[in-house]
Amino acid sequence: MSLHLPCSRQVHAAFFSFLVPALFSVTPGRADVGPVALHGSLSTTASYSDRYDYLGNTAKNFTLNSTEFTLNGNYRFTNGLRAYAQLYAYQLGDYEALTLDFAGLDYYFSQQFGVRLGRVKHASGLYGEAQDVDMLRPFAFLPLDFYNKKLRPYLASIDGATVYGNLRLGKSSLDYQIFGGWLPKVDVASPFISTTGDSAVFSTQSISDIKLYGGNVIWNPPLSGLKFGVTVSFIPDVTFGGPTKTSLGLSTAINDIRIIPSLFPPGVWDFLAAGKPSSLSAELELFYAFADYVWRDWQFSVEASSSKIKYTSTTPLFGTSTNTGRSDSYYAMVTWQASTKIQLGTYYGLGYADVHDRRGLKHISVPDHLAWLKDFCFATSYNLTPAWIVKGEAHLLNGTKGLGAEGNGNAATWNSNWTYFALKTTFSF
Repeated sequence: MSLHLPCSRQVHAAFFSFLVPALFSVTPGRADVGPVALHGSLSTTASYSDRYDYLGNTAKNFTLNSTEFTLNGNYRFTNGLRAYAQLYAYQLGDYEALTLDFAGLDYYFSQQFGVRLGRVKHASGLYGEAQDVDMLRPFAFLPLDFYNKKLRPYLASIDGATVYGNLRLGKSSLDYQIFGGWLPKVDVASPFISTTGDSAVFSTQSISDIKLYGGNVIWNPPLSGLKFGVTVSFIPDVTFGGPTKTSLGLSTAINDIRIIPSLFPPGVWDFLAAGKPSSLSAELELFYAFADYVWRDWQFSVEASSSKIKYTSTTPLFGTSTNTGRSDSYYAMVTWQASTKIQLGTYYGLGYADVHDRRGLKHISVPDHLAWLKDFCFATSYNLTPAWIVKGEAHLLNGTKGLGAEGNGNAATWNSNWTYFALKTTFSF
């Protein structure tokens, strides 16, 4: 098995050969370069599935399928202005990228009011701003459907502004954020677009700029350790475009669009539609709600999300049509700090592609279990040092929502039950 570098192989191999020794020479928890405080992490994950390729070549193959590196720094000026930035390099399956995760300026006028400008973190749910803080939890992967690993590079930040603050409400308080801007440019070759493209009638070659705005509110009641939160985000318009797939290309689709060419006489679809431009324009509403309680060495979390979409598709032979859809996802999680070095955790998550067809009864040519994913996970972690953690986790899964076609054969033959195992190690500084 081989470990792919999380950037281009020629330029960034030298970068990593310099970086890794440097990481292990710093003092755990902090590194300073002049007046700038530097922090970061380097993690590697190896995974195995008894049945499917998921986030890499994992079907009956124990493989290093994910590597992540973060490096962030900040500097606070004497007037209170803070400058900050983070690099995020990652490898997921065969895909590699180096991105500017966030960078900008932050000024805190008072407890009630502050402003961030630049590439700012996008608050979304309980872990939207803290997915990379590995030392705090035993899980190699957060709930698979709820926190889609393929989406992390695009939903972690926005190019724009955030207004934030904390408001006192008697013995309780309210943290708020109001944000708006544009999502970082989405690469059409990324794993997320590749997987969602398995359900599209065209091959995505272009994606418009994606505006996003919304708000996040967290209520901290008088009971210490308890909090409730809500996030609402809106994407008013995004357009995907590209050439219409051939009959052969549609035959591997993981939904019922695979039968479209059969609605016409043999050869008609390829002659009149294949290669012609198609597009899909969408409006999205994203909603998250959570409750979290930390009591002594225990943490209890529940979270729900809902995505509502209105989309207009334009394809050859069918013209333009408008439809709506809604998906949702949930999980409940418990973690226990068993000792200073050992942490245990478990969660149960479930997600549905269509709230109006949770059992997949409308499917014609693919199995019903593509409509859902049910995920029971048990994980444990061990702190080798204050800065170095190792984790192991097992997933018992039912449903195939979120699986891609690549490496998994004909979706019509998929089985609903499968397992997924992961080992992860993270060094933080």
